Amino acid sequence: MADRSEYDAFVEASWHRLLRTAYLLARDWGAAEDLVQTALLKAWQVWPRLEAGREAYVRKIIVHLHVSWWRRRWRQAEVTSGSPPDLAQAADHMGRADDRELVWQALGRLPARQRAVMRAGERHARRRRLSALAVAVAGTVAVAVVGAGTVAGLGGPGEVDQPITAQVDEKLPRRYVESDGTVYRRLATATFDPSRAKSTTFQVKVSGKPVAVLPDCPSPKASPVQVSARVAGLNKVFRLSPVPFLVNSCERGKAVDMQLFPAGTQTATFTVESFPGSETEGKWRFGVYEWTAPATSRAPAPQVEPPAKISKDLHLVTQGSTTWPGSREVTLTVPNRGRNVALVIYCGDGLTERLTTDVWVNGRQIRGPQRCSAPPTRRGVGYLGLGRQPRGEKTLTIRVRLGTPIPDYRRRSGTLTVAAYDGRM
Repeated sequence: MADRSEYDAFVEASWHRLLRTAYLLARDWGAAEDLVQTALLKAWQVWPRLEAGREAYVRKIIVHLHVSWWRRRWRQAEVTSGSPPDLAQAADHMGRADDRELVWQALGRLPARQRAVMRAGERHARRRRLSALAVAVAGTVAVAVVGAGTVAGLGGPGEVDQPITAQVDEKLPRRYVESDGTVYRRLATATFDPSRAKSTTFQVKVSGKPVAVLPDCPSPKASPVQVSARVAGLNKVFRLSPVPFLVNSCERGKAVDMQLFPAGTQTATFTVESFPGSETEGKWRFGVYEWTAPATSRAPAPQVEPPAKISKDLHLVTQGSTTWPGSREVTLTVPNRGRNVALVIYCGDGLTERLTTDVWVNGRQIRGPQRCSAPPTRRGVGYLGLGRQPRGEKTLTIRVRLGTPIPDYRRRSGTLTVAAYDGRM
């Protein structure tokens, strides 16, 4: 088993040096990050066999990756010309090649001491160019570099040669407040490009508050990806909650909670990957946030009224609602007329798709914990079909209860609405 702590220390110590090497090859900070992250992941796969020269080994991987990616882009960009190249231009290129060969031959005849001085001068000039580049972008608010096996967080001392990797925008804000007064603060960011890697792994410092993931998706209808996390010393995978994938988050732009980490957790290792068998396209960006509920819950927004009918033959019979966290249940009494019964259940404000509901009919649990849906829209509404109930039961007592494994939701406000319909399905 590879020593993860040793690997983490290596990544933290060599990250900026490797990134500078990658930038000299790619001339682009984003591409340089991709090169380093991919190289470090490849190194981790053979880590137990690397005893000496580890940084040199990773640099070699970076060079090979750059050549491979460059060849791939060159082949894609190659266009067949309908006419032969201009002979004058070809001759000019050959002349420049001859000049370069003469220069290399002249350099080879220099004494070793002079060649060493020239190499030192070139290294000094290269450092000046990197420093100038960093100073030029120092005024830009930047996201911390997140690499495989590195700890990412906000703040930290500003280094002259620290690369600026991405500008903070409103899709992954540093801090924002939801309508119920809950404050979300960004801990880290990461990028996942399925065309270059099957997964991306990064570490995040946490403080014990609830953690959520906000995606910046390639498109609103993008195929979802898997997000999971692990904590050192525990044989458990922590997933998104209440369902283990990004439900409507690309469309709604809302952060999705992670399952709670154990008390005392300081660092969690996150992994983002495609679902097996799915074709995920485009580059994803993720913000990992921790959130703080308001000291006192605010009055929720007014509830959205349920529709009078949800299909041609399913009509509203009765409805009820309650305000969380003051109450957590809605109970309806519905006459059993021998027709099909359906329920529309939804939550408002910050509870939407974050809390779960359990449903009972005359004491029988019909459905276990399921996410509480968003309010109906003009595009339609989802419903839970109960079918026909036993004729011997003249009335149906329907009970719907909210639940959550995250205690901090008891300080967040919202509404639960339940509407019962009957008719033909």
